[in-house]
Amino acid sequence: MAEPFVTLTDFAITLQTFAFAIWLWRGGTVERLWALAFAAVGVAALLGGSYHGFGEGISYFQQLILWQGMVVAVSLASFFMLVAASWSFPPPWRYGWLILSTLKLACFLWAWDDFPWLFAPRVADYLMTLIVVAVLWRRQNPSHPSQGWLIAGVAISILAVLLLIATPSEVAVVNALVAYHLVSIVSLFCIFWGVRLRFLK
Repeated sequence: MAEPFVTLTDFAITLQTFAFAIWLWRGGTVERLWALAFAAVGVAALLGGSYHGFGEGISYFQQLILWQGMVVAVSLASFFMLVAASWSFPPPWRYGWLILSTLKLACFLWAWDDFPWLFAPRVADYLMTLIVVAVLWRRQNPSHPSQGWLIAGVAISILAVLLLIATPSEVAVVNALVAYHLVSIVSLFCIFWGVRLRFLK
């Protein structure tokens, strides 16, 4: 295994988010949309972990499949999060957000062919989606206790990305990807708990 700690923390995210998805699936439409979002994050982590752990022993084409599958899964996670957050709005607004989310997803999938190895735009899209989700939730019910959990999840997600991009490898005590994954585990829990408080009784 080329990068064991990166791979294992990726797989830990997969187990975590699949568990969240199973938990949320017992709810209604909004909860199931969130379940699909968490499942997509889990698939991305599974493919990313497989790439980092076993990519050196497979062909270039197989590496590309794993990597592109990961970035598509991240884009799908952003799509389902945005749709889930806007689903409680009245139909005209709900369908407007659905169209906007679909167009955004289509643009990212189209750009995938031109820039197959770029991961940064998908991470930026994921973070921007979380920020929009927090704003949409606040507009619907600003005093709900779930709002604090979601804001914490967004803030910790931003911290995770800053750790990833701002830590030079030569001075890092812990691999930047491992740190990113560990902080992301906390962020995903906060987001899940916010969803659970808001929708599940």
